[in-house]
Amino acid sequence: MNMEAMKKKRRIIAIIVSLLIPITFYIGDFYFTSKIHHFEKYKTVEPTEKEYGHTLYKCKHCGMIKSDNYVEPTSYLMPNIVINEVCGANDSLLPDENGDCFDWIELYNPTDRTINLLGFGLSDKKTDLFKYTFGDVEIKPNGYLVVYAVGDEVLESFDTNILYANFKLTSKGESIYLTLPTGKIIDRITYPELKGNESYSRFEVNNEVVYKITKGTPLEENKEFVTVKPPVFSANSGFYSNPFMLYLESESDTEIYYTLDSTEPNKNSIKYEGPILVKDATPNENVYRMKKDTTIYKEKFPNELVDKATIIRAIAYDKDGNSSEIVTKSYFVGLDKYKNTNVISLVTEPDNLFDEEKGIYVKGIDYKEWELGKKEGEAPFLNWKNRGFLWERPAEISYFDKGNLVLEQKLGIRIRGAGSRNFQQKSFNVFARKFYDGNNRLLTPLFNELSFPKSFILRACNYKEGFLQSLVSNRSISTQKSKPCILFIDGEYWGEYHILERYSTHYLEEHFKINKSTFARE
Repeated sequence: MNMEAMKKKRRIIAIIVSLLIPITFYIGDFYFTSKIHHFEKYKTVEPTEKEYGHTLYKCKHCGMIKSDNYVEPTSYLMPNIVINEVCGANDSLLPDENGDCFDWIELYNPTDRTINLLGFGLSDKKTDLFKYTFGDVEIKPNGYLVVYAVGDEVLESFDTNILYANFKLTSKGESIYLTLPTGKIIDRITYPELKGNESYSRFEVNNEVVYKITKGTPLEENKEFVTVKPPVFSANSGFYSNPFMLYLESESDTEIYYTLDSTEPNKNSIKYEGPILVKDATPNENVYRMKKDTTIYKEKFPNELVDKATIIRAIAYDKDGNSSEIVTKSYFVGLDKYKNTNVISLVTEPDNLFDEEKGIYVKGIDYKEWELGKKEGEAPFLNWKNRGFLWERPAEISYFDKGNLVLEQKLGIRIRGAGSRNFQQKSFNVFARKFYDGNNRLLTPLFNELSFPKSFILRACNYKEGFLQSLVSNRSISTQKSKPCILFIDGEYWGEYHILERYSTHYLEEHFKINKSTFARE
C-alpha cells in the first residue's frame, strides 16, 4: 500500500472516531440519566405576572433537580399594553425636561392591573423588534407612558417616567411594533403621513378598534378636535389717550369668556355679552406688587397706587365645549408718559409667579414651613432658586418701542441671576420655543443690527453694566447689546429694566459665525 493510500485511510478513521466520541457521550448521558437518575415530579411553580412558570423534577436517588415545561407569565396571556398614539411630526407638544420636542409614542394600559414592561421591545422595524428594550418600568391601570423617539442621541432623565428610544420616527408614516420579551408582537400600528402636532390615535368604537388622525393628546384620553377660531378684538394692544369701548367677535354658535386679572379664561370666567369699557386702570388697587414672600430681605411695598395697564384675555367655546386659543391684549390708557421709551408687558397666569407650590417668584411652601419651624434640617431650596426647564413658565410678551407695538408673542420665562434672585425685583431669562407658538425665534429683532434672537434677558435695572459694556463695544471683546425699558407684570408697573442680549450658542453664531454643532446643546 503506497503512502498516499495510507494517509487517506488514516483520515477516514479519524473522522469516524471524531463522530463516535460525541455519540458515545450522548448515549452514555442518556443511559446514566435514565438508569442511574430516577426523576419524579417534585413541584409546579405557577407563573406570575412577571415570572415564568415551570415544573420541577427531583431524582429520588441523589436529589438532583431539573426543570422544564416553561409557561409564559400570566401578564403575557392576559389583555396587555397597547400602542395608543403616535406623533411622528411633533413641533410643540409635550416638551421633555430640557425643553426639546421630540416625536413620541404613547402606550396605554387598558387593564385593571399594573403591568411591568421589563424586557418588552419597541421598534419601527419588524426584523429588529427589540431596537428599544424596556427596563423595570410599570404602567398603572388605565395609565399612560410616553416614549420619546430620539435616535442615536444619548439622553438621560432624572424622571424615571421619561424614556428615550434609540430610533426616530418619520412624518411620512411607518409601522411601530410592541413586543413581549418572548418575541411575540402584541400590538402594531401603521400610521400615515402626519403634519405638525398631528398624531395617529387609537379609539374603541362599538367594541372595535379604529385609528384616526387627531391633534396630539399625550398622557390624556384620545379625543377628536374641532378647530375653534379665537376671538377677534376690535383694538390691538397699545397706548390710548382716552377710554374706549372694546368689542369682541367670534364664530357663530360660539361663546366668549374673558378675564381682567391676567388669569387664563375658561367657562367660569366673565361671559362676553357686550362691549367692554377700557379705561385707565391705575386707580385700581395694587394686587401683584403687594405679593409677599418674594425676597429674603426686608420687603418694601409701594405706598401709592402704581401705574397699571388693562389686561384682557379671552377664549371662545363652541356648543360641544371645544375651545380656541387664548388671546391676550395689553391696553395702556392715559399713560402717554411711557410713549417715549421702551415698554414690555409681561402677562402670565399669576400662579406661575406667586403660587406657593409652582410660583417661580416666591419662597415656596417648603421654605416657608422651614422658616416657621415646621421643618427641621437645612433650609430647603427657595422656589426662585430653582433652574432648568421645569421651572420655566409661559408668558405673553408685548413689546412697545416708543409707543409702537413691535412684538406680541408667547414666550417662556425663568428667573435669572445668582444673588440677585433674592431681591424683590428679579431678572428674567426669556425664551422663544416652538411649543409655545410654533416659533423658535422672536418674531422681530430686538436690536436693528442683529437677527431674530432665540432668547434675551430682562435684567432688573443696573445702568452701570450696560453703560460699561457700551464703552468697550468697539474693542475685540465680547459685549452684550442692551436698551432700557419699563416692565409691567400682569398689568402692574414693575420697575426699570434692561433688555439685554443673552450669552448662548445663538449669540456665538451671531457674533462670531461659529456653527452651533461645535457646542453642547443650549
